Amino acid sequence: MVREEEKLSVSEFLLSYGYELGEMIGTGAFGSVWKVWTKASRKEWAVKVIHLNRMNKKERSMIEDEVATLSSIRHPHVVEVKEVLRSRNVLVIVMEYLRGGDLFDRLSLRLMSEREAVDIAMQILSAIVYMHKRGIAHRDLKLENVVFASSSSSDKQVVKVIDFGYARQFKCDERTTQKCGTANYMSPQVISRTWYSPFAVDVWSVGVILYALVTGRFPFFGEDLKKMIEHSPPSFHEKQWREYSQEFKSILVRLLSKSEEGRPDAMHAAKMFEGLACQQLAPVQVRRPTRKGSDSSTKCKFEIPARTEDLQYISLQFANKLVMS
Repeated sequence: MVREEEKLSVSEFLLSYGYELGEMIGTGAFGSVWKVWTKASRKEWAVKVIHLNRMNKKERSMIEDEVATLSSIRHPHVVEVKEVLRSRNVLVIVMEYLRGGDLFDRLSLRLMSEREAVDIAMQILSAIVYMHKRGIAHRDLKLENVVFASSSSSDKQVVKVIDFGYARQFKCDERTTQKCGTANYMSPQVISRTWYSPFAVDVWSVGVILYALVTGRFPFFGEDLKKMIEHSPPSFHEKQWREYSQEFKSILVRLLSKSEEGRPDAMHAAKMFEGLACQQLAPVQVRRPTRKGSDSSTKCKFEIPARTEDLQYISLQFANKLVMS
């Protein structure tokens, strides 16, 4: 809980830069997230207020790296950073205010048609291609880290990638063994701590996201998750897959290839989805998933558990949603 004196201090600091403090969106160990307005234009923004004096040296270094990475990215499908404000012990990141909810929120309401999933894939991959060209790998792509810009129910809904706590810059052929990210989205190489390309990990995670969007469950789950990810192929045998084209399923199979060599890079994956989008996709009936054990007669079961937990706590992970509930 944010103390009243802390809120007043934040309000005075932001006011000195022309921002009026609104309601709090979230809070965590190192700070809080607030909605603000610019005094001049009344435009809404979200601010992350990070108390550097609550961090150790390593954590401060990581937050500085994240801010530098995110500030260098300008892309329509990546959350925009307007500016970064600093005092001796406080770092404030002024960011685009996204009000549409994330993919996890949307999936809890209904499964996506092939047309919708392909559109989401092209937007995410557009951002990933841009980042990879600049040597940046996200390394924590998941349902919770892709957010709708608007709550509008229009056909064309814009999504944006958020939360760059694990993002790092790598050389094109650089490999690492660092185990990071969120377990259900980890590639076989990450979960087994073998040498991997951080760029190939992002492609794998997009495959996991898309599989979840159309089935309501992860392609790999169970008590021995590591074994499933390393050795079990994703299942495409359920009756619900009859509603999706063979081309769509074939792309997912490639994105979820156990070997990195079998996966396309982000640019090639984007082109495959663009080609699929050009085809006449048959409309798919919207299906509303239900929790396991529900009395509903629908055949779709929503099996994704509560929001996934990060493998390890990273400074900005406490506020990975810049949206209103």
